[in-house]
Amino acid sequence: MKKFWGILLTITILAVVGMSKVAVSAKASWITGTKTLWTLVDSNGDVNQPSLYSTNITPGKNAYIWNYRHTKRIHNLKNYPNTTWYAVRGISKNRHFYYRIGNYNKTIKGLVWSGYVKKIRTKSTTRI
Repeated sequence: MKKFWGILLTITILAVVGMSKVAVSAKASWITGTKTLWTLVDSNGDVNQPSLYSTNITPGKNAYIWNYRHTKRIHNLKNYPNTTWYAVRGISKNRHFYYRIGNYNKTIKGLVWSGYVKKIRTKSTTRI
């Protein structure tokens, strides 16, 4: 009988300890709550006619390109005043709009707030 109560007590203690484990809270990611508004990437990874943008910041102001997780500033747009940016995705987060941009040869790429760039009008190459 003592053996039965010993086993029962051990199982009860293990169950209580197992249920009372402290939950580890995960740090909220910037990606949580983002919404992709549009994308110009095919399923095979090719880009379809990206939108062209130029830098649109006032002189002396800092405007940053962030990594894709929006945790680290990787470039300052004031250092690239004449660069044409290719936007392949539009992202919404907390009523703000961001573009996933890159330069022509994809050496500089990341997220940028939509207010720091302006769309370049392009002419159609088709003739009627």
